[in-house]
Amino acid sequence: METTKVLAAAGATVIIPARDIEKAKKNLQGIRNVEIVAMDLMSPTSIDAFAENFIASGRPLHLLINNAGIMWVPLRRDARGIESQLATNYLALFQLSARLWPSLKKPMEHA
Repeated sequence: METTKVLAAAGATVIIPARDIEKAKKNLQGIRNVEIVAMDLMSPTSIDAFAENFIASGRPLHLLINNAGIMWVPLRRDARGIESQLATNYLALFQLSARLWPSLKKPMEHA
């Protein structure tokens, strides 16, 4: 939340992938330059869809902050059968970074 506030206050457009859009809207209310987009780190399909939509938009991606994780949760598995903490905290963030890599490696445009 604090990272979002600082980046948005500096003029950056901050895209927030969220599993629960309504909860994210409530938590981010009043912060300008924020876009909330659906994505669930427990769903590889959701991660791919988010990344594909972002890349298709042609927008630049100057910074990727992988700041999501879960801890001390009951045993749960993702669609692939992988334990939820491993899936969310490691594999999902690697998948998201890999899918967004084409946007991250584009040269920055200067105004």
